[in-house]
Amino acid sequence: MITTPKPLTFKQFLDFAEGNELNEYELVAGRLVLMPEPSELHEEILEFLSFMFELAYRKRKLKYSVRKRNALQISDTQSRRPDITIIQRPQFYPDD
Repeated sequence: MITTPKPLTFKQFLDFAEGNELNEYELVAGRLVLMPEPSELHEEILEFLSFMFELAYRKRKLKYSVRKRNALQISDTQSRRPDITIIQRPQFYPDD
């Protein structure tokens, strides 16, 4: 008899990711998927875009922040790690 493993939840995914900082994973349909190592060019583009977004927000005094490769919950069994995420800072966030 073949048993199908139970899909991981987002919370289980976060618990797993905490002890595995050397590799980055996404949660796809309850399964861990190892993300490929980005190329040097990819990383340079990511840094440039992050810098430009931050510069624009600070210049216009907007309450946004740039996050890189944070796990975003899509559903209970789905999570993605986009290269860049733009988030609105909470009201209580200190001014820069």
